[in-house]
Amino acid sequence: MLRCEMRGHIGIWNIVAAAILLCSATLGVAAELPDAPTPNLQPYASPQQFSQPTEGPGPSYTLPPEVPPLNFGRFLGNYVSSAFSFRNLVDMTLVAGIPNIPSTPALPQAPVGGFNATNCAITLPANQNACTVYYNSMDTYKTQITAWQDTSENNLRYVGRRAAVGVAASESRYLLGNLILPLALREDPRYRPASFKDGFAERMLHAVDSVAITKTWGGRTTVNFAKLGSTAAAAYLAGSFLPNEARAPELKKTEFMMKYGLYSLAGDAATNVARELIRTAVRKDLENFRSQGESTEIHYYPLTMSGKFASWLQYTYSPRHLVEGALMSGLPQINSIPQYPTEPTITTTSQAIAYANQVAAYSTQVQQWRDGLEENVRYHMNRALGGVAESETEGALKYFFLPAMFNMEGRYIRESGSGPFGLRLAHPFVSLIVTRMNSGRHMVNIPELGGTAGAAYIAQEIIYPDMNLDRLSRSTVAYKTMEFNLAGDVLMNMIREFVPRRAF
Repeated sequence: MLRCEMRGHIGIWNIVAAAILLCSATLGVAAELPDAPTPNLQPYASPQQFSQPTEGPGPSYTLPPEVPPLNFGRFLGNYVSSAFSFRNLVDMTLVAGIPNIPSTPALPQAPVGGFNATNCAITLPANQNACTVYYNSMDTYKTQITAWQDTSENNLRYVGRRAAVGVAASESRYLLGNLILPLALREDPRYRPASFKDGFAERMLHAVDSVAITKTWGGRTTVNFAKLGSTAAAAYLAGSFLPNEARAPELKKTEFMMKYGLYSLAGDAATNVARELIRTAVRKDLENFRSQGESTEIHYYPLTMSGKFASWLQYTYSPRHLVEGALMSGLPQINSIPQYPTEPTITTTSQAIAYANQVAAYSTQVQQWRDGLEENVRYHMNRALGGVAESETEGALKYFFLPAMFNMEGRYIRESGSGPFGLRLAHPFVSLIVTRMNSGRHMVNIPELGGTAGAAYIAQEIIYPDMNLDRLSRSTVAYKTMEFNLAGDVLMNMIREFVPRRAF
């Protein structure tokens, strides 16, 4: 049985670092950006006029600091975002390990010619040996299938308890390191990104040493006692108190505590490095956002190609994909396992034959139950994966490929932060049809409409047929999916319209 006891496999953390690179880095960039300044709005100008911070005559902006000052809202928001971070799932998975589910016992084969009252009748001595062997095999199978059920259930419960240890340790670490200890020690728990004025090597070094160094509330550089202390406390909990509560004695080891702490700090360093790599790739967009504020209908500037790619990358981790997958999947129909027939008191040949036929029927029912269960679960799993694949395809088309191909916007561009309420309320609907070209000109929203229709077509013609989901390949399903996606886009646009964007 494979267990994730963190035995120093470097390859595992390569995967973790890659996952963190994709998730926490793209999501973390938004959390680290300063609040958008309020620009002195002027009539629309070309993107070239807004490509650099304006100097001299023209629109003027008050540049916010590279890192916004810490206040209660940012302090609390930093903790909440960490409490619901992808990193917690990584920790949970590594500590839980892979459940060791044994193979189901092989179903005994009936005597040649079938198992019925004729060829296994007690009056036919030639078949007595085969029938006796089969009876005994079925009795053994009954014991084996019961033991398999118990073993599988116990194993899944044990892995679940290990997963609970991982989540509890991770959440304890963030509670202490991003809330309680920073309050007590007056330290800034946020990652403070390096300045673009520094060289690349200096910024990478800053990303690594930020694990051990931070700022006080007064701006003084200090040892990151909050992070180091919370990591040590979480490691102690993971290797002492929590295993007792979760009945997972294999985790109650000093070696596990030490490796948990070291891997946690290594994961923090990998996360910080990933953030700096992402920031390097979208530097131009970050500088534009910092100098000009949010791109809106009356103060528009386009994203660079790297910015479009980062926008799509951020969307790949949207919970919306899981929602669509769950809606497309539905609930599998799992029937109860057939019950082994209770052996009656046998005094006559007819009673023996009747019971033999019940055992034969049971063997057939169990085989049918196993086949049906596997087929049903596999089918609904394929439906879920197909729904997620369609949603991800839509995001790729809408946020990167079509915007890059047609030099258009894939983002939702807000009306403004102070326009008439009625106009702002209607803008999310209008934006389904109309968007901006990179030049600033309005145009039919090819990314939105083409992405929605294109994803539905690809799913209908490629994804679902490849996964043997013929029921989802119908045109009616494609139309309903498009309607659902457009309705979801309106809802998301409504939220974006009234919630200021904290990233480009």
